[in-house]
Amino acid sequence: MNITNTMCRLEDLTQEQIDSLVDAMPSSDFYEIDDTEMFIGVKSNGTWGTWYGNTNPKIIPYKEMMKLLGKTMEFTKSDLKTGVHVIKNRDGDYKIVLDTILCGNSYTALNLITETLSHKNYIDLDIMAVYVITEKRSINSYLTGEGLSLIWERTEQTPAQKELSLLQEQITALQEQAKVLQAKL
Repeated sequence: MNITNTMCRLEDLTQEQIDSLVDAMPSSDFYEIDDTEMFIGVKSNGTWGTWYGNTNPKIIPYKEMMKLLGKTMEFTKSDLKTGVHVIKNRDGDYKIVLDTILCGNSYTALNLITETLSHKNYIDLDIMAVYVITEKRSINSYLTGEGLSLIWERTEQTPAQKELSLLQEQITALQEQAKVLQAKL
């Protein structure tokens, strides 16, 4: 994936996030980190670090940059930002995060969402994906998934995958039992 000219705005990040980005960045010839700069990421020439400015950088959120750097991250309810994130429920509806609610063709109070983005009462209202707005469009467009960029998606095992995992655990346990019995012979 080409991520040149892709950066995070330093003022949007905590010091912990800055430190983790610095640790995750590959080294380059002109690698430099300066906390008085405006952006952190990769310039159009492929060098990593921080800079005061760059020609039309693509500004992305911290989680997306970490994902591009190959660092898997979990997204939590406390990561949701009002007016920045759009979510997609298990039932396929898109909703915009607005203060204490998820607002779309209907609304859901955020206090009914757990930290792991599951709904406390209805599985259909579990958050399955989180997006950032990448294009200027109408709210109706965002509610149909247009003008958005995916930054997190829930991964779940299919029933067959769950069954296979259970069988593999049972096989491992039986192999351990067989070893113990063989040692007694």
